[in-house]
Amino acid sequence: MLTFAEAGTQSISNTIIFVGDGPKFSTSMDVGTAMPNPMHSKLVLFSVECGGVAEGKVAERAVESAAQQNPATGPFATQAKVTVKSQGAIIPLKREEQIAFMFVQAINSMEDDCGRHAAEPCTLDALIRGPKSKSDWPLGKLKFDPNGADPNYSYKVALDGNRWQVWANPRKPGLGGFYNKGSFFGGTWYNPAGPATDKDKKIDELAIEGDSFKGR
Repeated sequence: MLTFAEAGTQSISNTIIFVGDGPKFSTSMDVGTAMPNPMHSKLVLFSVECGGVAEGKVAERAVESAAQQNPATGPFATQAKVTVKSQGAIIPLKREEQIAFMFVQAINSMEDDCGRHAAEPCTLDALIRGPKSKSDWPLGKLKFDPNGADPNYSYKVALDGNRWQVWANPRKPGLGGFYNKGSFFGGTWYNPAGPATDKDKKIDELAIEGDSFKGR
C-alpha cells in the first residue's frame, strides 16, 4: 500500500515501479488525487513529487551523522586521542562522549585560570568570547561554542565565587553525561546512563593528546 503525506510536510522525488495484477495508479497525478487505474497492466512507471520542504528527523539526523563522520571543521574535526580511567580501569567512551569530555576539560582549565586572573565572572558566554584579564596573563577562549557546535550535548556552567560547576548533559539516548566541580575536593564524574553528579563514577586519570578546545 502506498500512502501520501499532505503537501508541505515532505519533499519526495522518486521513480517507483509497481509489478503485479492488482489495481495500478495512473502515471500522472497530483498529491491527494491519485486514482486507481482500472487497466490491469503488468508494469506501470510514474514519478511522484510533493511540494514543500522536508523537515523530517530522518534528514536532520542524516546530515548530523555525515558531519560527524566526515567533518571538515568544528569540534568533530579534531584528531585528539582521549583516554579516561576510573580506579585504574579505562572507561570506553564513544567519540561523541570524548568530544563532550574535551569541552568539559577545556572549560575546567579556563575556570581555574579565571579564579586568579579574570577581571569578570567567567560565565560560559565569557569563555566563548574570551574573558577579560586583570593582568597580562592570557586567558584565551574556547575554540567553539559548545552548545552551538555540538548537537549531542547541552552544556551549562554555574559559578559561586572561585568555585564552579560544569555539566555536559546528553541530548540523545545512548550517551553518558559529565559533571565537573572546581574546588578543593573537585573533579570530573561520568554517568554512562545520562546526566552525571558527584555520586557517579569519578575520573581519576585522563589524557587528551594532540588537541585542546581551549584556544588562545
